Amino acid sequence: MFTTKYQEPLNLISYQTRSGGLSSLTKNSIFRFFLTILIAMPWANPTHAKDFVAETTPVAKESKIQISQANSAVDNKITTIQAKITEFLEPEQGLNTEIRTGLLKIEQICLTIKKNSVPTPGLDKKSQSLPTLIAQSKELLNSQKSNVQSSIEAFKTAYHLSSAENSCEKLPKVLRVSNQCRTYQTNLDSLDLVSKTSQSYYSEVGDRYQSYEYALQLEERGCARPQFAYRLWQAEFEHMVPRLANSSQFFTSLLPF
Repeated sequence: MFTTKYQEPLNLISYQTRSGGLSSLTKNSIFRFFLTILIAMPWANPTHAKDFVAETTPVAKESKIQISQANSAVDNKITTIQAKITEFLEPEQGLNTEIRTGLLKIEQICLTIKKNSVPTPGLDKKSQSLPTLIAQSKELLNSQKSNVQSSIEAFKTAYHLSSAENSCEKLPKVLRVSNQCRTYQTNLDSLDLVSKTSQSYYSEVGDRYQSYEYALQLEERGCARPQFAYRLWQAEFEHMVPRLANSSQFFTSLLPF
């Protein structure tokens, strides 16, 4: 039976009215307010006041414990996923910012030195192959990004993570304490974390590729030594491209299928 602590004022209203004890307009207004609420509740029944009072406190305490445990379990799983993501992203954290900062300094020096001279354009043969190599890696980037998106959509469909299909969506987050709703909340938080993180990762990789194209332009203008852009790209190709090739598998593994 559903219980409520507001049943007791209802009996008090009946008693005070019969005995003529309510002489204050303020008290009458307050009691009428509670009475209006209770009448509107389908479970309101004045004959069960004792049951309501007796059952309210332990049920509330038990509910608070269940809510706390459910939220803690969800938080622990999300924390584990976040730790794996941090470990994966750490080697590339801020890398493009450093590359771009270095290239801007090279360009500034180049503009100062060559201010009154004609640039000597030209590319080393290895650097001439760089546009093709970058284009191939961009294709890999788009492929991996597409794979992650497909996994995300499959995950959403498999676990009905849309408001129209899942009754848990209608509940506030703190009240999703049933096994079904705890699973729903974990899946939803995991999905959101993987989606945002993967988008950020692929955006960062794409920005780095633009930086390598910028380095190629500097070399072509004679602002850097021959093979400068190619050597810079080689570091990306040896250390970062293999990570990119496995990225969709990594992000998909974080979704609790």
